[in-house]
Amino acid sequence: ELKNLPTVGYHRMLSAEGIISLNPTVVFHDGNIGPENVIPQLEKVGIPIKKFPSTSTIDSAKVLLQLLGKEFHAEQKADELNRKLDEDLQKAAGKLKEYKSKPRVLIIHYGRANNNYFVMGRRGNQNTLIEMAGGINAADSSGFRLLSPESIAASQPDVILATDFGFDLQGSVEKFVELPGISLTPAAKNNKIFRVEEHDMVYFGPRTGEILLMLMELIHR
Repeated sequence: ELKNLPTVGYHRMLSAEGIISLNPTVVFHDGNIGPENVIPQLEKVGIPIKKFPSTSTIDSAKVLLQLLGKEFHAEQKADELNRKLDEDLQKAAGKLKEYKSKPRVLIIHYGRANNNYFVMGRRGNQNTLIEMAGGINAADSSGFRLLSPESIAASQPDVILATDFGFDLQGSVEKFVELPGISLTPAAKNNKIFRVEEHDMVYFGPRTGEILLMLMELIHR
């Protein structure tokens, strides 16, 4: 449903004029926006601005839900979402005990760029999700990094999680496997390449528990 709504573009390259043209009555943000002059321009024309905290942890995501519940007079709904999140996380923690191995997982973001792969490293929400799902991040970098096909092959991931944009550019698992370096991985040889939503990997929210359970099913399949 959200994808059918108007978009103001990439959050780091916003246009004040584009936002103003939508005649918003308020603008919400979490501080992770740019360029720096956008917010002052919006304030100058009288658009109310409200900043919410970013969700770098699951606990902070729960706090954000409570703040949004208060903002929209939907405190009960926010509480319900937080209870569901806690229940899913508890279920995932119990399920984790069933797995004996820790697959090496590589998250490839946006597929290929300039003959390199943009890979999600060992720092950030995506790494937390992999560890909570009982896996090990196969990337050898801490943050997001461009890696060559040779590096992808050398990392020998048991599972590759390809984010939606890059995966969809190829159109199928079969096409994705044909990319340089991918076919040389255990993930490709054992048919363990799966499409995931980029935002599910990098942001925590009310569905994080569901996403974690889904990841557990994928990487331990």
